[in-house]
This record gives sequence, structure tokens and C-alpha cells, in this order.
Amino acid sequence: MYVSPETLDCVLNYLQGHDDAMMGGLLVGFRESLIMRLGTGDNFTWTALVGLVLKAQGVPSDDEQARIEGLFVLLEQYFDERNHFRGLFRMYRRYDRWLSAQNWYKEIEEESDPIVKKPPNN
Repeated sequence: MYVSPETLDCVLNYLQGHDDAMMGGLLVGFRESLIMRLGTGDNFTWTALVGLVLKAQGVPSDDEQARIEGLFVLLEQYFDERNHFRGLFRMYRRYDRWLSAQNWYKEIEEESDPIVKKPPNN
């Protein structure tokens, strides 16, 4: 991969472009895995969460090379987990359990869910 300048933001933008080109398929579940790692951040994008995780890990914000290397460690761990049998399912299941335990989260009732189609009563 080549980016210029060699900054975390450039690498994140490069990866975001690939993910967008694949309609989100490249990094599906990455955001949720980062939220699980932090235990917070459900209102952030994956790119913002990367910065928060690296900060929590003590990676200096002024060391771009260390930040880029930290991103690739996160990606390697994510792909290792995702590529295991039912890895993506387990990621989302863990995320759903975490989400359901949050006091601010309210599940959508089936009656009000516009996606759930009820058969007509005859």
C-alpha cells in the first residue's frame, strides 16, 4: 500500500475507500469489534474508534508510524477473529449482548419495526 503523506488519516481514508468500493464488505464487523474492545463508542465511526483504541493503548498521538502499525495490529486481530468458523456471527452476537446491556439502548418492538412485515389478518 502506498499513501502520501504517511499518516494514520491517509491510511484510514485509503482503507475506507476500499471498504466503500466493496459496499462495506471488507470491514464488516470491524466497528463492532472496536466497540467491544473499548466498551464504549457506539456513536462513532470505525475510523474514529481506531484513534480511541490506539490512545487507550498508549500509542503516542504524534508518532504516525506507531499509529499506523497499531492500526495494522488491530486489523490483523480483527481478520483473525472474523476468519474463524462463525467468527463474524460471534462478533455480532457479542456486540448485541453488549448493546442490550446498555441502559440507553431500547430495542425496537416488532409491531413498530417497519422491516418486519406482518401477514394480513383474514
